Amino acid sequence: MNMKDSKFENSAKVIGTVSKREFKGNVGKNGIGHLGVKTKGSTVYTSMWGKETGVVKKKISSLNDGDAVKVRGELVERFYDGEYKRNLLNKMVSDDKVYNIDVVDGEKELAILKLSGDVIDRSMVYTKEGIRGKEVLEEVPKIEMEIAVYNNYNRETEKNDLSREQVLINEIKSSERYLKKNSKDIPKEYAVWKNKLDSGVEFKEFVNILKLFKEARQGNLYNISTVHVVAYEDMAERLKEAEIGTNITIGADINTKLIINDYDIIEGSLNELEIKAYAGINEVVDDLESTEFDYDDFSNY
Repeated sequence: MNMKDSKFENSAKVIGTVSKREFKGNVGKNGIGHLGVKTKGSTVYTSMWGKETGVVKKKISSLNDGDAVKVRGELVERFYDGEYKRNLLNKMVSDDKVYNIDVVDGEKELAILKLSGDVIDRSMVYTKEGIRGKEVLEEVPKIEMEIAVYNNYNRETEKNDLSREQVLINEIKSSERYLKKNSKDIPKEYAVWKNKLDSGVEFKEFVNILKLFKEARQGNLYNISTVHVVAYEDMAERLKEAEIGTNITIGADINTKLIINDYDIIEGSLNELEIKAYAGINEVVDDLESTEFDYDDFSNY
């Protein structure tokens, strides 16, 4: 599988006001902090794993409800109880400081995500239903995608040079160590999947193994994130070229809010990542020529 021009990035940015602060000391080894930020009608939550020094708890305590903040992190997604649950995960925490959370002044509210990764699933329809949480009068194109992002950093070489297969093999090995440590059975499929990946597989088979492993693992992976995004109308038409097996870069709005009409009546809810910018195909994963594309403005991302 081609890796020369593929890009991998999962970077979210939220600017708004603090609406919730919480630190749970009984979760994990050193607790976990949660910060809710209200922006443009949505509330986006950020999580941070604690340190022995108590730096996360101190950071949460230093903020006040209503403070204007800028938060960055990786968007984490899981499907639970019939819907996608999303939050930011801030991994930039040292023993002395919490990075990626800053008090700001005068910056406009936003909640956006920049994604570079592989399209591993997609569907396109022309429909009146489910258009930004509402039904519209005329059919419009709607495309849904699942994009996979890999952390391919290699500690031995100190470069981002791990292949897709190597990243997934490492995830399987990590799961094996966890199960062994907790005296649980290791699925027989793990060895089969590792052997296939080590021998080399086509992209379709790689995606199949990834999805089967995620289902068996029953939880978010450490170095692979999969994110579902949606596009409508002209943007959906532009994304027709981004088929399964292409590596693309997109920018999306993070929407998690109620839909309220002019009479203050709730008409529905919106929980989606809508693609608003498309930087095109970085690389076709298998041996095909990449497609020409036009750049959108990515200055906000």
